[in-house]
Amino acid sequence: MAQEFALRYPSMVRRLNLAATSAGPVMLVKLADIVEFFGRSKSIKPRTQQGSRNSIQTLLRLGVVKGMLSANPRTYWYQLAALVGWTSLLRLFRLHQPTLILAGDRDTLVRMYNAHILRSTICRAELQVLGGERHFFVVTSARRTAVLVREFLSRHHHDGETAHRIANNVT
Repeated sequence: MAQEFALRYPSMVRRLNLAATSAGPVMLVKLADIVEFFGRSKSIKPRTQQGSRNSIQTLLRLGVVKGMLSANPRTYWYQLAALVGWTSLLRLFRLHQPTLILAGDRDTLVRMYNAHILRSTICRAELQVLGGERHFFVVTSARRTAVLVREFLSRHHHDGETAHRIANNVT
């Protein structure tokens, strides 16, 4: 959603943060990764990954209890279905805003290559890889994520002219 908004309304976006995302479902994941992530298939042996159970349990406790996320895999399937056919890949070169791309190096849903594709396609993008983190690092490592975002947003990116136009509603 953030990519699409920035592409459609570039004068309203001074900086862009993209976390655990891709340029569309074609790049996103393999079906086996989704099944493995939710652990719903008995026929597929999950890969041994230290900390994944803890990360998922933390996510469920925090996200579901606070009403931020659904524990129902069907909801995730519907989200993916809504994205079918959408891609920003062929338009990302039009993004000129400073962009921070955050990715967990152990994310099994949105693989690391997606972050590298975004980084190489968006003109003013920088990539921060969070070592040892999985897909929901924004929730499970909120402080670490917040520090990176805060540092990025507080840097001077020479976009004062854009900020002035937005503040004064000048197009």
